[in-house]
Amino acid sequence: IYGLEERINRYREMTNTTIQYLQDAGNLAFGDQLTVSVAEQQSVDTSSPEGVVKAAQRLAVLFRPYDVPTVFRMLGVMSL
Repeated sequence: IYGLEERINRYREMTNTTIQYLQDAGNLAFGDQLTVSVAEQQSVDTSSPEGVVKAAQRLAVLFRPYDVPTVFRMLGVMSL
């Protein structure tokens, strides 16, 4: 599929950057066996446009019941 490798690399880069940002901000912590813990009290980044945090929280609620491959398929990425 044309452009698939580019999209995968772009998503990988965005995902890695996001995870690093969340870890640096103290919102995520990585434990033994690569477990991920989310901070109880999450700070709101005032540099984000208004409503972005609330929209992200709502999106998280929508995707919560699904595993990662299903979410990617729902977003139009058919294979990785």
